[in-house]
Amino acid sequence: MKENSKLSKYASIFEDVQASDIMSPKVVALTADKKIAHAKEMMKLKKISGIPVIDEGKKLVGIISIEDIINALELNRINEPIRNIMSQKVVAIGLSETLSEIVDKFENFKFGRFPVVDEENRIRGIISKEDILHGIIEKFNLIYIHDKKRTATLNTESSIIT
Repeated sequence: MKENSKLSKYASIFEDVQASDIMSPKVVALTADKKIAHAKEMMKLKKISGIPVIDEGKKLVGIISIEDIINALELNRINEPIRNIMSQKVVAIGLSETLSEIVDKFENFKFGRFPVVDEENRIRGIISKEDILHGIIEKFNLIYIHDKKRTATLNTESSIIT
């Protein structure tokens, strides 16, 4: 694809950016025994469209989305436990996955968010497209600051030499 070839020339700038660098560490998560109505209220209050479902050890066991809530409302299942309707096949991101791998997941799965898990599948954060954008902006800001310092240093050194 033409657009991907344009993006690939910038890939090296971001090759060191990992999920742990750009994720939001504060995750709203619920256990599978909570009521679907509870998840609905949490989504409404927090203005989010999905909630990871965890066990007592904070291991990821599922995810409940706004679409799941709508289906539960339509089928009059809103007072059932989350486990009855949650998606159990969750696509997650590992802490050390690169920005390129993360973007690929967003492109391939078309989800609004991905939970971030450690090696033991414990939830550690969440990544949205907004988090990716903030990560890119932060990286460009660091590059800009570095270039400004380098330019200032070179200008100082050249004035001393001449």
